[in-house]
Amino acid sequence: YALARNAVCCERFVDVRGLPTLFPYLAGTAKLPPGQAKTKQERLALEKEDDEHIANIVCTLFHELAGAYRQRLLGKFVEKEHAQVDRLISLRHCYLTRVDEFEAQYARSRVAPPDDEEEAAAEEEERFLGRLEAGEFTVQLCTAALAYLVVSGDRGLSKHVLLRLHDADVPLGDVVDTLRQMRASMGDRDDGSTVTNNTAKVEALHGQLSRLYERMKRS
Repeated sequence: YALARNAVCCERFVDVRGLPTLFPYLAGTAKLPPGQAKTKQERLALEKEDDEHIANIVCTLFHELAGAYRQRLLGKFVEKEHAQVDRLISLRHCYLTRVDEFEAQYARSRVAPPDDEEEAAAEEEERFLGRLEAGEFTVQLCTAALAYLVVSGDRGLSKHVLLRLHDADVPLGDVVDTLRQMRASMGDRDDGSTVTNNTAKVEALHGQLSRLYERMKRS
């Protein structure tokens, strides 16, 4: 939470060698303490929470870092033959599968259409919360990080990410759609005295990737 919307804290995180500490957790080669989990279900819930937090930190760093700090972040995705790119795609696929499974279960559970607007709104809220519980936010965070890599300005890195997305049967249009959904879920732009604005950043990222996608479709 200390990193959220705070470029100074994000730069400090890099200065104190936070990246070498963070990325083994993203890769899954390091694990956070299991806490008080006693059952398999509790452990899975904690793992989901950890994955979301780690993906959120990575996405926040992309939101906030610029210049040499951003280059150091991008460098972590080039190391070990782009292993962290593959991990982001794998993590996205894992939670997207869970969201799809929830959607299928939700569709089977509906026996009749809602009787009125109030019931329809309640069902839509239930569906929204169920998607979040299944891991939709983690899907969005991983997708945003991948999008930042595609538009990073590093042609070699961008080309590799696009190739790996293609190999994983993830159309670039799906990435654009997920960013659009992420932006829509954030509501109106923040107001107040915050240093930066994540809503505007996701909106700009979506626009940048959309333009690239349209150029690619025409070529």
